[in-house]
Amino acid sequence: MDFKEKFKRTSQLDQHFINLVLDLASRSSSVAADEPICIATLLGMSLEAFNSQPTMADICGSYHFIPEDVVFVQAPRLQIDGYGWAPSTLLKRSKQVFDPSTVRKGRVTSSRFYIKKNGIKLLHDFEYDNSPYNLYYIPS
Repeated sequence: MDFKEKFKRTSQLDQHFINLVLDLASRSSSVAADEPICIATLLGMSLEAFNSQPTMADICGSYHFIPEDVVFVQAPRLQIDGYGWAPSTLLKRSKQVFDPSTVRKGRVTSSRFYIKKNGIKLLHDFEYDNSPYNLYYIPS
C-alpha cells in the first residue's frame, strides 16, 4: 500500500489513526509545535477549529472514539488532567506493530479514556522466577 492510499480520507478512523502512529515513529520535526498541526492535517481536521494551533489534547479530544491501543504507544504522555493516557508525541520512538484486524475502539470523554481489556484477577500473592509462564503460589 503506497503513502497516498494509506492516507486517503476514509471512514475507517481506526485504521487511519494506526497508520499514522506507525508511520510517524521514525519521523522528526525541527519545531515541536508543528507536530499537532501536521497530525491534524493528515487526519483531515479543520485547523480553524483550533485557531490554527491544535495541541495533542485537542486532537485526541476531537474524537469520541479512537483505537484503544493508543494507550500502549511507547511515548511520553501528556501532563494534562484527563489526558494522561495520551501520547504527547508520536515522533521518534520505537516502532510498534498493531494488528488492524483486532483494533477495538476506546471512548474519549473530557476527563477519561475508557477501554476494556482482558485480564486475570489474582487472588493470592505470586512470585515470578523470570522464566516465561512460571508463576508460583506462595501460601500466606
